[in-house]
Formats: sequence, C-alpha cells, structure tokens
Amino acid sequence: MSQKNSWNKRKTCSHIGYEDFTEEEYEVCKALLSLKGDTQDQEEHEDFPAEEYKVTEALLSLKRSQEKKKHKLNEADQDAIKGCKKIIITNIHEEVQNLDVMNDDNLPPVLGLRNYISRCSMPFEKQMTKSDLRVDQNRLLLNKNHVQTSFLPLLREDENIKEGIAVIAYNMDGNVFTMTFKIWAEKYYVLMGGWKAFFQAHTLQIEDYLKVWMFRHSETNKLCFALSIRKV
Repeated sequence: MSQKNSWNKRKTCSHIGYEDFTEEEYEVCKALLSLKGDTQDQEEHEDFPAEEYKVTEALLSLKRSQEKKKHKLNEADQDAIKGCKKIIITNIHEEVQNLDVMNDDNLPPVLGLRNYISRCSMPFEKQMTKSDLRVDQNRLLLNKNHVQTSFLPLLREDENIKEGIAVIAYNMDGNVFTMTFKIWAEKYYVLMGGWKAFFQAHTLQIEDYLKVWMFRHSETNKLCFALSIRKV
C-alpha cells in the first residue's frame, strides 16, 4: 500500500471513529468511495458522502457486533471452565474426606474383613428401643440425619432405596446376616428382613448400644453394613 493510501486509511478511520481496519475492510471502504467513479478523487477524498458514510458505519457496527459475540463466547467458555474446576475441586474434596474416613480408627473392626472394605461411612451409635426389638415389626430404625449425610452418598445411581436395597450385615465376628436397607413410610430409614435374626442371635435388650457402619465391599462392590454391640 502506498504512503498516500496509508494516510487516507488513517484519515478515513479517524473520521468515523474507528482506527483498526483490516486490509479487507479498507478495501471495502475504497469500493464505497469508488461509487464516485473517480480513482484519483477516491485516493484524495477525505470525507464520505452521507450514503457511503452510513454503509461504512453499518460495516463497523457488524464488526463490533461480531467482537461482542466473540467476547460473550469467551465468557461462556470461561464459565464452563469454572464449572469444571468446581466439579474437580468437589471431587477432590470428597476423596480427601474418604481418605480421612478410611483411617483405621474409623473402620469397623470386623474379623477378617478389614482388607475388603473400600468406601466406608462414619459410624453412628444408638440405644435399642422397644420398637427396634419387636418381632412383628422386624426393623431397625436408623438415624435419619446420619443416613442422609454419611450413608446415602455411598449409593450407586441404580440402587433404589424406596424399593429397598439388598445388603449384607456383618457382626464383629464376621458372621453374615442378609437384610434390606430402605426408606419406610417415605421418611424412616430402616434395616429390615434379617434384622430379627440378628437381634435374637445377639440377645439384644432395650438400652443396649449398637454401632452402625455402611461400606462397599472391595471385591463385589456390594453395599454392606457392620454392626457392633455394646451391652449395658
């Protein structure tokens, strides 16, 4: 581009308040000026006629609109990246919590089972009530808050607690009792099924204590419970 053309480019851009034409955009401006039909006049022309000025403004408006869209797209990408970072941080936090829970002090001391425990909840302890030991009801009422905060996060998407989940419950000697973990009457979390066999086998009495863990078996990935008794 000649020095004269370069000067005209800067002059024209300055006239309409936009100073960063690309070469292609400058050629469009030249084409607009060529409507006058005089190449020499075109190179020396300092001001657009009204019609040409409006068309050029439309060109610049389109360019600004494209830049804004690009900026918005970048913001959307940044939001998506932030969302991904948040998920990653959350997952890392959960894994750290799992590591904290998985120290030896928090694992159920079930005979011969320690090496088969993968993800494990924190335990809770409750005193046996009359309703817990009723044969006709055959269900252990679990602490609702503890279940929601410590047990439910261990469930898989295909496990439906409303329908009931078949689980294995271990006592501290490693003996197995088949039970069902479910929500009862839409608000009570219970262990049922083999619960009657468990409390009868251990001669549980009202006000005896029971400590309850929930965990995943490392080989089968099945949901399991560990139950420890403390007599009063």
